[in-house]
Amino acid sequence: IQSPARFFSPAYDDDRPRFKERDALFHCLYRDFHFTHLPMVLRNFDRLSMAHGVEVRSPLMDWRLVVFTFSLPPESKIGGGFTKRILRDAMKGLLPEDIRLRTRKLGFPNLAESWSSPRAKDFILDVVSSRAFQESFIWNGPQIKEELEIAIQAKNDAIIKHAWKYIQAMFLMKAFEEKQISTHA
Repeated sequence: IQSPARFFSPAYDDDRPRFKERDALFHCLYRDFHFTHLPMVLRNFDRLSMAHGVEVRSPLMDWRLVVFTFSLPPESKIGGGFTKRILRDAMKGLLPEDIRLRTRKLGFPNLAESWSSPRAKDFILDVVSSRAFQESFIWNGPQIKEELEIAIQAKNDAIIKHAWKYIQAMFLMKAFEEKQISTHA
C-alpha cells in the first residue's frame, strides 16, 4: 500500500511560522481552507453555476466569520462527537434536532461514486433495458445497454458517463411528452 503524498505548497510553508504554536486542527483547517478543499469546491461551484445559469452563494464565507472561526479554540469547532460544533450550538431550537445533530453528511451526489451502489446499478440497467430506451429512434439502445453492462462490471466510468447522457435525455423527453399531454388535456 502506497502512503499518501505529503501536501506541499511554498505559500503554505511561508505561512506556517506565523501559526506554529497553533494546534493540529488549525493547521489542517488552514491548509484545507486556503490550499486544498475549499479552493477546489469554490472553483467547481463557480464553473457549474455559470454553466447552468444558477446563482450560488456561500454565506458562511464572509471574511469576518472566517476570521472569527479561525480564532476559536478547537473545542468550539469539534466537540461532543460533532464537527461544526459552534454552528450546531447556534442552531439549537431553530433546526429540528434530527437535522442539527445529524452526523451523516448530505451533499450533492457524486455520480462517479454512485455507480458502485447496487440501487444505482439496478436503476440504470432498468432504464436502458426498458422498451422505450431500447426502441428509441435517436440512439442505439441495444448497443448502449451492451456497452453499459460491460462498463459496470469493469467500472469504466467514461462509458458509464456516456450512457448516462442518453438516460438523462430519455427522462427529459419523457418529461416534455408528459407536459405536452397535460397541456392538451
